Amino acid sequence: DVDFRLFLRQRAKELKPGGKLGCVSFAKTEDGYFLGKSSHVSENMHGYFSNIWQDFANEGIITQAEFENTNFPNHYRSLEEYLLPFDGSAGDARATAAVVSNGVRGKRSFEGLELEAADYGEVRCPYYLGWLNERKHLPAGSIKEAAKLHANEYVPTTRTWSNSTFESGLSRSRSSEERAEIVDTMFQRYSDAVAAAPEDHAMDYLHAYMMIGKPLA
Repeated sequence: DVDFRLFLRQRAKELKPGGKLGCVSFAKTEDGYFLGKSSHVSENMHGYFSNIWQDFANEGIITQAEFENTNFPNHYRSLEEYLLPFDGSAGDARATAAVVSNGVRGKRSFEGLELEAADYGEVRCPYYLGWLNERKHLPAGSIKEAAKLHANEYVPTTRTWSNSTFESGLSRSRSSEERAEIVDTMFQRYSDAVAAAPEDHAMDYLHAYMMIGKPLA
């Protein structure tokens, strides 16, 4: 909350009167959905990563200490958390409250910024939607091979931002080549799981959307 308040204070200095700030950020919804976990698929992406990594520890590929040393420094905030600066606990919040979204109340002003609207939104995984569309037109005999191709396209987009986290969790007593090989094996295992059940895996995006303005003087 401290960092987000600082962000808002800096934007309040920059915005001209009448200016608007559209803020989109990862979120965790009231139903517990967040990046990689949604109502559309049965598997939780982060949870599946964790399960594979724990399997590696159980199998002796990595140590338990390396498993515990692998952490994603992410906190997906709820809409309520995003609205905390507007609730009057700090800054020049107004005395009157108004319903913003889904029963969430927030005093609409912070450091001269007006909260105009806030809500959750979802962006569906394009790889998953592409697979569902492709699946409809595939002959039965080609589904298995097509699912492998789909996994080979989808999994790299989950790896672009997570590969370094897995490598960083591994002991520096291992060579860089060994660390890279272990992570390659981890993502191959994930790819095999996606290919085996492509309808169960997706990286849907859950966001908080806020429209914030600076009123005309």
